[in-house]
Amino acid sequence: MMFSRSILVFLVFIITISTAQAELEPNNKMINKWNQFVDDLMTLSQHLTSKSEHSEKKRSGSYSNLPDFYHETKYIHSDSETVTSIVQMETENPENVHSIQVYLRDKNGRVMKDFSGSYLTTHHNAPIQTLITLHYYNDELHAFRVFDASHERLYEICRGKLDGKQVNIDIDDDYGELSEALEDKQGIMSSAEYKACFGSRDYDKSRLQIPLNF
Repeated sequence: MMFSRSILVFLVFIITISTAQAELEPNNKMINKWNQFVDDLMTLSQHLTSKSEHSEKKRSGSYSNLPDFYHETKYIHSDSETVTSIVQMETENPENVHSIQVYLRDKNGRVMKDFSGSYLTTHHNAPIQTLITLHYYNDELHAFRVFDASHERLYEICRGKLDGKQVNIDIDDDYGELSEALEDKQGIMSSAEYKACFGSRDYDKSRLQIPLNF
């Protein structure tokens, strides 16, 4: 009886360890993916700012208990005077990215998509936040869809006017609004306002990729 109980305890232990490992693996994959995302943004920023002339606007940044925690460089395209990227590096650990934003624009200077990633001040194991924003324009309307580096759809916003009427669309997935809207075939995503903002509920998944084919 004691032998059987020992086997049972051992099996429970093995199952518990296996479950913990299975839960940990996706987290490790996400950590690696999100860190690579920030590395790719650094590569993209360096490429964009080196292929054409840019000016640099520098400043230091602090938090209430962390004076001079980071140094920020804003890269401004010399011809268009638009911001290409904003890079913040830790002061004490200058190899550590604190945050980065990169903007991709059309020939008119409008942001078509932007990417960002940021780390906590206390831990640098993985970014606390990663964002990919797809922008849409239609006359007086400006809309954007936001994803994380795992391509999870986070929220959608549209502002402006359609036929002289104000449009204010906010769909956030924090409370399941976005998931519900995607499933509701007769809901807000079927409205004329939504279609004018985004075209449709679908999107080109290739737009989520960081363009590194240079």
